Amino acid sequence: MSSPTKQDQQSSVKRVAVVGAGVSGLAAAYKLKSHGFDVAVFEAEGRAGGKLRSVSRDGLIWDEGANTMTESETEVQTLLDNLGLREKQQFPISQTKRYIVRNGMPVLLPTNPIALITSNFLSAQSKLLIILEPFLWKKKGVSDDDTQESVGGFFQRHFGPEVVDYLIDPFVAGTSGGDPESLSMRHSFPDLWNMEKRFGSVISGAIKSKLSAKKEKSGQTKGSVEKGKHQRGSFSFHGGMQTLTDTLCNELGKDELKLNSTVLSLSYSHDGKSAFENWSVSSAAKDDKHSQSLSVDAVVMTAPLCNVKEMNITKRGTLFPLDFFPEVTYIPLSVIITTFKKEDVKRPLEGFGVLVPSKEQKNGLKTLGTLFSSMMFPDRAPSDLHLYTTFVGGSRNKELAKASTGLAAAYKLKSHGFDVAVFEAEGRAGGKLRSVSRDDLIWDEGANLMTESETEVQTLLDNLGLREKQQFPISQTKRYIVRNGTPVLLPTNPIALIKSNFLSAQSKTLTDTLCNQLGKDELKLNSKVLSLSYSHDGKSAFENWSVSSATKDDKHSQSLSVDGVVMTAPLCNVKEMNITKRGTLFPLDFFPEVTYVPVSVIITTFKKEDVKRPLEGFGVLVPSKEQKNGLKILGNAWHGPIVHQVTCIFILPLDELKKIVTSDIRHWLGAEGEPTSVNHYHWSKACPLYGHNYDSVIEAIEKMEKNLPGFFYAGNHRGGLSVDNAIASGCKAAELVIAYLESPPDEKTRQE
Repeated sequence: MSSPTKQDQQSSVKRVAVVGAGVSGLAAAYKLKSHGFDVAVFEAEGRAGGKLRSVSRDGLIWDEGANTMTESETEVQTLLDNLGLREKQQFPISQTKRYIVRNGMPVLLPTNPIALITSNFLSAQSKLLIILEPFLWKKKGVSDDDTQESVGGFFQRHFGPEVVDYLIDPFVAGTSGGDPESLSMRHSFPDLWNMEKRFGSVISGAIKSKLSAKKEKSGQTKGSVEKGKHQRGSFSFHGGMQTLTDTLCNELGKDELKLNSTVLSLSYSHDGKSAFENWSVSSAAKDDKHSQSLSVDAVVMTAPLCNVKEMNITKRGTLFPLDFFPEVTYIPLSVIITTFKKEDVKRPLEGFGVLVPSKEQKNGLKTLGTLFSSMMFPDRAPSDLHLYTTFVGGSRNKELAKASTGLAAAYKLKSHGFDVAVFEAEGRAGGKLRSVSRDDLIWDEGANLMTESETEVQTLLDNLGLREKQQFPISQTKRYIVRNGTPVLLPTNPIALIKSNFLSAQSKTLTDTLCNQLGKDELKLNSKVLSLSYSHDGKSAFENWSVSSATKDDKHSQSLSVDGVVMTAPLCNVKEMNITKRGTLFPLDFFPEVTYVPVSVIITTFKKEDVKRPLEGFGVLVPSKEQKNGLKILGNAWHGPIVHQVTCIFILPLDELKKIVTSDIRHWLGAEGEPTSVNHYHWSKACPLYGHNYDSVIEAIEKMEKNLPGFFYAGNHRGGLSVDNAIASGCKAAELVIAYLESPPDEKTRQE
């Protein structure tokens, strides 16, 4: 008998590369392995699981990513059965008890439409709109305007603004961190969008779809019905959500799972002779400078699209450009885990948790919502503690940094002979000018340099007598830009030389000098402005403004009458202020949303002897293109050869987040004192925003798959953001791989 040919040997076991070890990638890899394929899962991080991240510490168990999931997808049901995870499922106690904040306090959300109509949660007008919705909306076609409609616009058409403000808004904020106006209805709620296309009325469509599903289910045999009968609703697992991904990892094995392995390039090189091993995956381990190559038959990509765009993909030796991908917006999210002694929580609520509509920010509430983690799962905290998981950020994220322009305005006014009072909520003045002197080092944690491009700056420096304290950088014209991973000296010319005349007034020196000129009586630190009131009665032209403020540790407010107000707080804070004009609230809802740029400043020191290639000059800037070379910072500014200041991704300070979260929990639940523990995790890209132009993202994914044979994309960039959607996406991608690899070779050639 003749020995098997090389092609026969290759076809006996096909190999698939899965890029990304989140729940989508792991589900895809598990399904492929179960089908008999060899799999290799590449994960750049040192752990698998992606957004499923559970922590067990000090008698507490919490999730820093997704906290629960459902079985809304058949792929999830099958996966749980196959993994034997039914016994580890954990269902929340009283999961139907969910709260929405109204007028600053949690209100129990009715559990069904009839209860909603009979409750006092909505106004009579909103209830009437809900009752009449089946009669007011008839079956209709879909126009171009409908395809671009926002979630807020869709639900407002059907049910009115109150439903959007107090049901839809908190729901989308709690599930995705988004807001109704930014989200595309077609992509965020595709089932409801299609339901309107078919039936016109959302309510009629929901009823008919439910009856149709019941009819289909009744056609099943009794045995299959009993077999598939499971407890409904949201659930987690004993030990947290990561139990699911840990189980998937154990099923795959260590050899298949390649942690700390970054995929450098993907190459497709089908020569027409063989239908196998047409893909080559080049990867590098974290501490290994040498790359490794693996030949595979297909690729399942589950990495975020922002990472895919940076990958080097070639097709038959030619670069496959990904410049057709549009920019994807990602929603940032911080997860804050707090514990309070049970005796300190005076109004504990039993149930799932509370969501905060954006309208409630006027009542001082800045979080998106809080899960009552130990109420849902009592084994996740000691018996004497309440465990809460709070979400901050999303589309409502407000930067808390203060501007320093107020000191300059106050100094100019005082110099002109006016009495001034400067209110600052923090315990220090200076805003983003913040200098530190410690251990014989001096560094700036905010702005590092300034120029005299404005005449007001020149005048201020002269008047303050700061010329002698100015400090100019040595070799400041020597500036570097990173190219191909290495700093390159930036060429200079006369115009650039003139523009680069930077001046350094030691940042703290400037603001400290301004403070000294103002005096302690004028500067009111730790004083938060509560309200501003204008009450000109026409009789007097003076002292028409009243400023109400409170110090940090004083519960009583103080009032000060003034003739004018100079506001230098960030607009995100101004929008939260209570301003009245002649006794009537002056609304600030005409302010658009202001986007703030987050930045972190990292100061490091190295011994001179350990820096082998010191560069003389101002510093180095890093173009975004250089991220492909592993560079993730924005740049360095050098105070000297041994001190490097690095700017990278900002994470909201934990103490600020603690204040925000503690304030909201105190407000809702009557918590007293400080939390016994605070833990924090920040997701800079928690999930993609399904915005109005998300069609272009879907089209780009489909174009990539169409033009790269044996390449399939899965993950939360398409098909939904929930854990269920991610699992279903991974499983469906695996099914496409199986169909592709088991199709006849001549069919693959036709696909080419």
